[in-house]
This record gives sequence, structure tokens and C-alpha cells, in this order.
Amino acid sequence: MKNLDKSELKLSISKTQLAKHCSHQLKMYFLNHSDPIDLMKFVLDAFFRIENNFKSICLPYYRLNNQPFFNHLHGDHYLIFLYELSRSAYNYGDQDFATKLFLLNKYLHGIDLFYEINLPDKYIFIHPIGTVIGRGKFNDKVVFYQGVTVGSNSIGEYPTLDGNNILFSNSSLIGDSILASGCVMSAKSFTINNKFDPDTIITGNFPNNRLIKDSKNIINKYFND
Repeated sequence: MKNLDKSELKLSISKTQLAKHCSHQLKMYFLNHSDPIDLMKFVLDAFFRIENNFKSICLPYYRLNNQPFFNHLHGDHYLIFLYELSRSAYNYGDQDFATKLFLLNKYLHGIDLFYEINLPDKYIFIHPIGTVIGRGKFNDKVVFYQGVTVGSNSIGEYPTLDGNNILFSNSSLIGDSILASGCVMSAKSFTINNKFDPDTIITGNFPNNRLIKDSKNIINKYFND
């Protein structure tokens, strides 16, 4: 089992221990829960994506001795693990296990992040209590803060995020909206069925959004590539 943990990503506990830790939590919440026989396959698949993501993040609590670091006791890290594990289970056809992991994530972290949501390769959640992520199209790097909503309009249209986007706390991006590369939703901003040029900071509430042009590449504070 030692070879399972040979990677650039440092772990607070081994992948085997992490699988057991998650299993104990699931048994607390779900009557007669039993792990799938291929649980470690799901875990390894999830960590393939987690390592690729964490290597690109430059925030201090994602690094230990200048190496990418996963800490199962850090809520933002563990949230990402549960999401990626649910994605793996879903992609391998175990929808029951995927659903339990989705609900466990919701119970523990107060986030609605369904396993069918396809986030980009590189993303960050920052203490995202109350965040709801719908079926938008996420093309590249994105940062989500607390209370963020990405949701549909009345006819079921969802937003597109082209990449290098930040959604600050309690911002809402709804409907047929497009955030071009470098666009940022400021705290408490709201917009629906709106399209924005690259490197725009969106403030205020629709239909009176205020747009501020910005080319400071704020995203570089979060990612190193």
C-alpha cells in the first residue's frame, strides 16, 4: 500500500487512512452503509485530479515546506476530496455512493455541489458555507467564496465561466450569463442573463451592475500558473 502515496502531494494521512476516515463518517449518517469494493480505485482516481489542482495553488494553507499539501482536517481541502470522490464514483457508475458523498459534503460543509457538476481542472473553495454551484460551464480556473450562487434562470439556462474568474462572498451569477476570462464578481453582486468582456469587475445588482475594467490579474494571488 505504500506506493499509493508516492506523489508530489504531501498528505496529512495516507490515502488508505483517508478512505477509512470517510467510511466511518458515511456509516454515521447512512443506515446500513457499506463501502464499494472498489473504494480505493475511486480514491486514487480522485487524488489524480486533486494533486494536479493543488500543485497549481499558491495559497499558504495549500503548501507545506514549499510543497503542495492536502490536510484532511482543513475543511476546504476535505470538501474538494468529497466532491472529487463523488465524481469518481459517479463516473464509474456507482450513483448510490456518489449521492451519499454529495450529501456528506452538504452535511459537513454546508455546500451544494452535485457530483454531476463538472468543475475545471483548477479551482478553489474558500470557506464556502452556503455556496450553491449549479450546472454552469466552467472552462478554466475559478475561485468560489462563501455564499456564492451559480444558478439557472426560469427556462433552465446556466452561466458560462471562461476562466480566471473569482466569485467573492455572496455573489450570484444566474442564467444565460457569460464571464469572460479574468472577470470577477465582487462581494454581494448579482447579475442574470448578462455577458461581460474580459478583465471586468462586476459590482452591484442587475439591472444596475457597475462595471470596472481591471487588468491586474487578481487570479495570480491564488494560482501559480
